[in-house]
Amino acid sequence: MSKKVSRRVSLKKADLVFSSETTQSPDLARVVLFVNNRLVVGQVYISPIENGVIEAIALATLQALAKTLPLGTRLVLQKTLKMQPKYLNDSLIVAIVDATYEDLQLNLTGASVVREEKIVWGVANAVLDATNRLTNFLLDIDQNEQPDKPDKPDESDKK
Repeated sequence: MSKKVSRRVSLKKADLVFSSETTQSPDLARVVLFVNNRLVVGQVYISPIENGVIEAIALATLQALAKTLPLGTRLVLQKTLKMQPKYLNDSLIVAIVDATYEDLQLNLTGASVVREEKIVWGVANAVLDATNRLTNFLLDIDQNEQPDKPDKPDESDKK
């Protein structure tokens, strides 16, 4: 019997890259995901607009995810919001993503509650929260469409 490969998507790294030590604002948002026993990187340049960092991290997360999904899958970031509700001590990040695969069209929403110093991780987690069920479904489809490799016989099967 073959071992089932974990298709769970996990966030390994989310950070901001500065072009030099003297630069005040970051130049690049980078997200590293672990999917199907491999690391996948998404990188997006940060636009100098309000919420540019938040948007860039969300886009980098979607970029990395798209590399792991079947061809024809389309993920489009509609909005990423950072809110400070009165009833929370921490920030609430909400990500809204449109997803398309063949004739399936979905509007996905995810959220994450994080401390201010962990906003970058929180944005990536909100995007993953929005897309996790669809991602698992599509990874299963992709795996089922690939031809099976024959299992290696166990030592106990040999006589």
